[in-house]
Amino acid sequence: MAHKAGRLLPQITIGNSETALIQLAENMPDGLGWWVEQYFRFEVTTSPASQKVQRRDLALFLQYMTTEESTDQRVAWTPRLSRDFQLHVQTTVQDQGRRVWSDKTINGPTKS
Repeated sequence: MAHKAGRLLPQITIGNSETALIQLAENMPDGLGWWVEQYFRFEVTTSPASQKVQRRDLALFLQYMTTEESTDQRVAWTPRLSRDFQLHVQTTVQDQGRRVWSDKTINGPTKS
């Protein structure tokens, strides 16, 4: 129960139903690239410098996904793909043997 002005109020919850929580038109884009743009357009409030890093990291993941799956469609994004991406960036090294990507980059784009 939620509190409001000292009173308990019932929470309004969505019950099980056969309708989707979000209704998308049939011709609506469903690629992760499109979803990333919507995320930055409506949700991101970080500084421009942070957004630049976030965009770079997400672009790295999208590039990997497109290479591996030949698409960026949301239905092709699986937990296995996310784990494989993390392993890929963990094992990508420079000539001197140092990892190319930081821990933040490795863990960031695929967090849910």
